Amino acid sequence: MFYSRMVIIAFYYNHVGWFNLASLK
Repeated sequence: MFYSRMVIIAFYYNHVGWFNLASLK
């Protein structure tokens, strides 16, 4: 429930952060 939602958000932000990092390089 709440935990799974936090995990999904964490994965989403991790993916977005990776994409932004790749774009900067």
